[in-house]
Amino acid sequence: MRYAKYLSSDKTLLIVLPRQKQDMSFLQFLKNISEHHTALYVSLSKTYGSLAEKFIKNNIVLNKFFIIDSISGILKLPGKEHKNCSYFALPNTLPNLKKEIEKQMKIFSPDYLLFDSLSNLISFREILKGECSDFLLNIKKITNKKQIFLCNQGDEKTFKYIFDKNKINIDVLHWQ
Repeated sequence: MRYAKYLSSDKTLLIVLPRQKQDMSFLQFLKNISEHHTALYVSLSKTYGSLAEKFIKNNIVLNKFFIIDSISGILKLPGKEHKNCSYFALPNTLPNLKKEIEKQMKIFSPDYLLFDSLSNLISFREILKGECSDFLLNIKKITNKKQIFLCNQGDEKTFKYIFDKNKINIDVLHWQ
């Protein structure tokens, strides 16, 4: 796997994804995680249903991920119970999302924390109460697991500044 060096690093990983491109190599990245590791996948961009469909279609082992779905509530979609999913209803507060992440980290005990997408924290800032900077610092404090954050191309400078401000060492990977 050509991105293995980023996963073995102690640094937090910020993956910058092109805005308009569904990248098959990113699905391959998730497939490689599912073959060797587990991840808590916090989604502020996709519903559990759409993720499960993509995972199955691309032979990604779904039960290697626990998904916190924060989108179904916004879209007013009913959330069906799944053993590897919890629904976090937005609008809510970032401190409550942190508590949900902390709870699921303890239950699922994954190798990685994958947060998709930091860019949506900007989009949802009017309905999420709490500072993005404080949220990211608190997430870093609750787990010693590898953290992988996704953001849209164009937003990386904002998040790099926030990580730097909080003295969180990061690797920035521009997805090709």
